[in-house]
Amino acid sequence: MDEAEALAGILARGLIDLVMVAPAGEVLWTPAGAVAATDPSAAPDFTNTVLWGRADEATLDTVLAYLAGRRLGGTCLVSEAASLRLAASLARAGLWPQGPMPVMALWLEDLARPPLPTPEAGRVGDWPVVRDTVAGLLTAVFGFSLPAGAAMFSERMVADAGVDVFAARLDGRLASCLVTTRQGDTAVVWSMATDPALRRRGAATAALRAAIAHHGARGVHRFVLGATPAGESLYASLGFRVRTVMSTWRVPLAGAD
Repeated sequence: MDEAEALAGILARGLIDLVMVAPAGEVLWTPAGAVAATDPSAAPDFTNTVLWGRADEATLDTVLAYLAGRRLGGTCLVSEAASLRLAASLARAGLWPQGPMPVMALWLEDLARPPLPTPEAGRVGDWPVVRDTVAGLLTAVFGFSLPAGAAMFSERMVADAGVDVFAARLDGRLASCLVTTRQGDTAVVWSMATDPALRRRGAATAALRAAIAHHGARGVHRFVLGATPAGESLYASLGFRVRTVMSTWRVPLAGAD
């Protein structure tokens, strides 16, 4: 398997880890290369699906039938190779193309000086803080309803050895946060969010540096993330480089007009 497909698989496995600490998380997985990860009790239109590897039209049909049966929608990420096979089928199935998503990676050994933790940022191990502040920030930034944003988190998120929350504070308030999942010597970065009123003051950089420092001290050598246009320059400034580009598709909420 080439690097592009391997990175898509890493994202898919990270989604499984992430959703399984949610209160009602559930996963569809197929051997051919498809994952649909969701917590339908939180946000039915926020299901994340990944297609990669040997995913074909039959795989796509299985995923879409699962989503329709559960009345779910969301985002579908498709690897470069799977996009070549499935782009026409995705469009015929009613999915909407949303554009490219660069997948970026950072190797610690490529850095002249690994980042050090700072006092204003670090891992959040206190469940009430995650529940009462981090969930609220993600709710505001990503546009969830408050119950949906809070429902995406459970106490398992701070207790699970493979999932961690990191945050940075400015002026005594939560300014930026992110979540990581870990697979051996690789950590995946998810849900980077910054308070709009506190952007461009270094909070996101501080939170990401804290995550890199924390995991780097515990045997992680590679960090992977899917970048948005708003975040790509930040990640590049810390040493992340684009390794592949996945296509993103919107899966309409089943039953919606």
